[in-house]
Amino acid sequence: PSRAFAALGALQRLDLSGNRMRAVPRGAFS
Repeated sequence: PSRAFAALGALQRLDLSGNRMRAVPRGAFS
């Protein structure tokens, strides 16, 4: 179960980083 919670936490972190990246213009990454 602990691994499942850790996985969920990792996914949430990825979501947060993804939202931040979306907020930045795509041109900055390309």
